Amino acid sequence: MENVNERVGSNVRTVRTTLQLTLAKVSAAMEALGVPMSLNTLSKIERGERGIDAAELLALAFVLATTPNRLLLSESARSSERIELAPGVRVPELVAWDWAEAVSAIGPWFGAAEYGRTMPPEEELIRINEGFRLISVPRRPNYDLPGVAPYLRSVMRLVQMLEDLAAEEGVRRTELLEMVRQIVSGIPDDPGDED
Repeated sequence: MENVNERVGSNVRTVRTTLQLTLAKVSAAMEALGVPMSLNTLSKIERGERGIDAAELLALAFVLATTPNRLLLSESARSSERIELAPGVRVPELVAWDWAEAVSAIGPWFGAAEYGRTMPPEEELIRINEGFRLISVPRRPNYDLPGVAPYLRSVMRLVQMLEDLAAEEGVRRTELLEMVRQIVSGIPDDPGDED
C-alpha cells in the first residue's frame, strides 16, 4: 500500500534536486518565511518518515517554486497508474489531477464497481460536478472569465503586429493609436446593429 508521506517526501526531494537546491538552502528559505524547518526535519520529510501540515506544505511549495498539488500528487498524470488519496481510495493519476485542478469531482461513488458502491444517476453526477467547480474554483474578476484570456492574447498579438508594422513604416505610436481608434469606432458592438 502506498504511503502518502513517502510520496510527498519523494516529490519534495525530486523538485528540490531538480532546482539544485540543498537542504540547507531550503531550510534557510523556510526560516525566512517564518515556517522554521531544520535540516533533520527536511530530511525526514524527504524520506517519508514525517508528514507535513498545511502551513509547511504551502511554504515548501512556495520555496520550491511549485504548487501544493505537485507536492501532494504524482509527477505524471497517467490514466494507467493509480495513486492513493485516502486509505482505500486509489484513483488513476489523471483523475487525481483533474480533481486537484477542479476539472471533475471525486466522491464516495468513485470506483463504484471496484469498491461495491452505488453510482449516482448521470444527472446527479452532472449536478455534483457543477457544484464542485462552483465551490472549488476561485472567483476571479470578469476579465478572467473562461474564453476571455485567449481573446486578450489575440488582441495583444494584433497590437504587437501593428506596432511592428508601424515601426517598419515609420509611423509614430500616437498616430498608430489614432488609426486603431478610427477603425474600432466604425465597428458596431453587435453585428445585428448594422443598418
